[in-house]
Amino acid sequence: MTDGPLYVDFPDGVKRVMNRPATYVRLLAKFMDGPEIDRLEAALASGDRERIRDEAHRMKGLAANLSLPALRDFCAGLETLAGNETGLDDAAGMLRAVFAATVHEADRIIAENG
Repeated sequence: MTDGPLYVDFPDGVKRVMNRPATYVRLLAKFMDGPEIDRLEAALASGDRERIRDEAHRMKGLAANLSLPALRDFCAGLETLAGNETGLDDAAGMLRAVFAATVHEADRIIAENG
């Protein structure tokens, strides 16, 4: 049992790549260094709710495929909120916090398994 959110589900991620830890670590590192988060942050900054919903949906799928449950769940909620009239006031700050915690955990896993 964990004390808080699960940011990286390493066992599930390894299963998703046919039990190849090195492959999962490589994909995880590529995602963490990639521009995907910037696209969602730019959408939030634009205030365009349709763009926010689209980028949140895309990030939710990436996070699910990489077994990043906290980021996946946050993006699922963000996708829903983007369809509402209100509720995005603190979304950019919360996204940065969830992503920073995910990167921190991913860096630990990459260091241990890379």
